Amino acid sequence: QQLGPKDPNYDPIGGRSINEAAVEARYRFGNFGIVGFVDGGQVYRGSTPTFQDMRFGVGIGARYYTNFGPMRIDVATPIDRKPGEARVSVYVSIGQAF
Repeated sequence: QQLGPKDPNYDPIGGRSINEAAVEARYRFGNFGIVGFVDGGQVYRGSTPTFQDMRFGVGIGARYYTNFGPMRIDVATPIDRKPGEARVSVYVSIGQAF
């Protein structure tokens, strides 16, 4: 949910570089589908990412395919959750994931 440098109040302040990756397995049956995914990434202060302190999350999702794009609901959890982070996050959206 929140990566990278933070101010003294633990609010994100952004960064100058980022790395991110995602792997997703999809299974479609008719107008419905299910997915499993692993996402990872981090934001860095410097202009070149160091690939240290990468954070990862895993999740599952459901899809309903319509003429204007899929309706999506995903449930995800961080791997190696830090204090103060939510155990589970739910995302609802319409359209393709990029």
